[in-house]
Amino acid sequence: ICVIAKFDNEEAIQTAVSRNPARLTSGGLEETWNGTTALKMVLGNGEGLVLSSPEADWSQYQWFRMRFYASRAGMQFNIIPTTYDKGNIDANPYFRRTWTVAAEGWQEIAVPVKTDGSIGFGANKKPVNGVETDPSWSNINGMYLNTGGWGAEQILTSDVLYFDEIWLE
Repeated sequence: ICVIAKFDNEEAIQTAVSRNPARLTSGGLEETWNGTTALKMVLGNGEGLVLSSPEADWSQYQWFRMRFYASRAGMQFNIIPTTYDKGNIDANPYFRRTWTVAAEGWQEIAVPVKTDGSIGFGANKKPVNGVETDPSWSNINGMYLNTGGWGAEQILTSDVLYFDEIWLE
């Protein structure tokens, strides 16, 4: 198991927020209805959260997992493992999976790491300086969670996500 983020204390929240000052509107550390501590995200369209990955070689993992709370069903957000450099996601190869929230409340999702198509991430080719470059699961520097763009439908101004834990296994 490789934990990418666990938002269970103020230090973890401040680290995430400090990496994303222009792209993140956060309520900070918050205890939700069932006592779980999580990062409250009030996201606008096109905003997101950039996280560094403690493990660069994702090829050894089978599943990407995330535990979160959604304020309503039907919300969409993108999960984008990337080979980004300095957070410049748009200029680097990436994988992407658009997730549609099935129901309001707490949920845990599992996405197969290497499977293409609708259930897995699928490989997206992204030109880098005019050259087609394939992303590689053995060179993932981090990940990006975003809303209202890159294939995800626009969200409502009242939409809120609470992220608890993100990990690979």
